[in-house]
Amino acid sequence: MTKKEAQEQRKKYNYLIGKPLNEDIVEDIVLSPTEADLLTPILLRLNAGSSYDDLIVGYGDFVNVVVYDLDLYRFEGRLTWDYLDHVIKKHSLK
Repeated sequence: MTKKEAQEQRKKYNYLIGKPLNEDIVEDIVLSPTEADLLTPILLRLNAGSSYDDLIVGYGDFVNVVVYDLDLYRFEGRLTWDYLDHVIKKHSLK
């Protein structure tokens, strides 16, 4: 999807942030380009509380990624995430 479409989808499902899904809390929903493997650098920036906007400049196709509890990453080194489209289907969200 385009960056604008991804931003609109993120805005629509923004209410999930801070809510429990499965066993983890939704920490954030991030835009990730499909043409590059930038998810790890994006999540590292998110973990540090920094913007990742400069990483996604120049890409045309995006996917939204649901990032779960960053404390698991901070304390256990375990990063949990899923594609927003999978989460929508799995939990029958509208």
